[in-house]
Amino acid sequence: MTKKLSTNGFSVVEVVVVLFVVAALGVGGFFVWQKAKHNDHKTSDAKTQTDQKTDTSKDNNPEPADPSEGGKYLVIKEWGVRFPLPENMRGDVKYGLRTDSPANQQSASFEVDSLSTLPGSSCNFIEQSDGSGLSGGTGVLLVRSPQPLDASEGVGSGPIYTSKDGKYYYLGTPKYLCASDEETVGAANNALMTGIKSLEELSN
Repeated sequence: MTKKLSTNGFSVVEVVVVLFVVAALGVGGFFVWQKAKHNDHKTSDAKTQTDQKTDTSKDNNPEPADPSEGGKYLVIKEWGVRFPLPENMRGDVKYGLRTDSPANQQSASFEVDSLSTLPGSSCNFIEQSDGSGLSGGTGVLLVRSPQPLDASEGVGSGPIYTSKDGKYYYLGTPKYLCASDEETVGAANNALMTGIKSLEELSN
């Protein structure tokens, strides 16, 4: 007689096969999860190290200081000097340089924007036709010379400052009024001259 196979339930072999497949999937999934976790940890460590390097580089390369201290000083960067400005003139003053040959001395003139708008004003810079630079402005001059000067050369009785590299700085008084409003121009020039007398070198 031929035996009939039972169709009710699962045979032992089928159960074992199913359990084996489930176990294999579980073990495989576990290893995949472990590997992903390990990679995430490495990525996190690398990011932390990168962040630390970035922070260190910021510490080693601080932002350069503003020599004008927010406009409190007028900085003549070509000369490496500065002088204080009164609060009402901060951001209102520009300088222009002129080189005088053959003495190789330079002079700085100053232009004040608020004076340039006065009626009949001639307080602006003038470009020299010989290409030596700018002159004019308010009439106040700061002269920089490699050797001492005397009063006959249009400067005061002595230098207001001598730099570490042996340059002499002199204050030249205005020889003209650049606008008809004498009071306003005079006040601006006096403020400039007061500041120039406190001239100082920029710290390295």
